[in-house]
Amino acid sequence: MAARSRALQVFRQAAITFEKSASFARQSPEDGRPEIAFSGRSNVGKSSLINAICRQHGLARTSKTPGRTQTLNFFNIGQVFRLVDLPGYGYAKAPKAVTQQWGETVDNYVTQRNLEVLKMVYVLMDSRRGVMEIDLEWVGMLHQARVPFKFVFTKGDKVSAGAREQLLNAGHEQFEILTGRPAAEESIFVVSATKKEGIEDLVASLVADAQSVDKRGSQSKDTEIE
Repeated sequence: MAARSRALQVFRQAAITFEKSASFARQSPEDGRPEIAFSGRSNVGKSSLINAICRQHGLARTSKTPGRTQTLNFFNIGQVFRLVDLPGYGYAKAPKAVTQQWGETVDNYVTQRNLEVLKMVYVLMDSRRGVMEIDLEWVGMLHQARVPFKFVFTKGDKVSAGAREQLLNAGHEQFEILTGRPAAEESIFVVSATKKEGIEDLVASLVADAQSVDKRGSQSKDTEIE
């Protein structure tokens, strides 16, 4: 609990700003600062969740149109680490050639980024739809590339308490099937950007992951905030 409280304090006291957009992975920042990436299907609520986490309405641009996030978007968290909003996968209102370029950019970013920099990929899924085949394909690619990941079910206020419990169970089941090991308790989240439910638990996890010293191929462990 002490580590969680310190993590929340660190995050809430940080100056949070939009830093840059990158159309290609090679345009990502090169200073070695830790990064936590958010990925998910188009229109899953990545931008809304970033705004809720950072307590800044409009920090990340939101839209009801699938595929609005078209670049790697970097947000500076107190000059300590970055949040990275990745273009969504799946259906998007954009030409096929454009969506293919997004896919290549995201694939290059997560597979080529040094894991001394890219500490964790949070895979966002809509609570109303659960784990879909396209999510499993994406997570399978992350696991094959030995990129650590966690699950976040968004829009948790749109489903019942019983449905949320089923989502957690499904997340743990799929995690173990994909990785061959049980998911840690802090690896599966159900959140609501609108109601701010589950946000503090997620923030504490972000900070711990950003300070993790784990290498490629190992899932982040609990990390004390110094």
